[in-house]
Amino acid sequence: MEDLETRKKAYGVCGECNEPGTGVEWCQLCNAKRFKENFKNWTSGNKNIDELIQHSQLNAVFSLKCLEWIPFKKFQNVTYITKGGFGKIYSAEWSEGSIQYWDIENQKWERFSNEKVALKSLDNSSDDISKDFLNEVCTVIKIRSTLC
Repeated sequence: MEDLETRKKAYGVCGECNEPGTGVEWCQLCNAKRFKENFKNWTSGNKNIDELIQHSQLNAVFSLKCLEWIPFKKFQNVTYITKGGFGKIYSAEWSEGSIQYWDIENQKWERFSNEKVALKSLDNSSDDISKDFLNEVCTVIKIRSTLC
């Protein structure tokens, strides 16, 4: 009970399910349902990557813990930076931007628009994605979410 009260004080109550939020403008329960309903509408083409993204979406307690699959055509001004572990690294602009929160009134995701992002092209991406690469992605998520 104490945890629920603490969450209610910190994040308020979800406008849909009336449960305490799990992060700033975030309800893990409601957003997980939304993400799950959308799983059929996208794929990276790689089962391991899809599972990693889906797991992050179902378990995200705030926006920065949530991964998305973004088609390459949604990025602009892609610029090569360097070669790094597992492939090449680029910078790019993403006009749509990452998810910030669910807008209940308009039934759509509000996003951090016009974000500058890092992209990584994978060497041998048609092969099975290695556990080392997936661990690198998980580490980036952990670091990213602790900086806020």
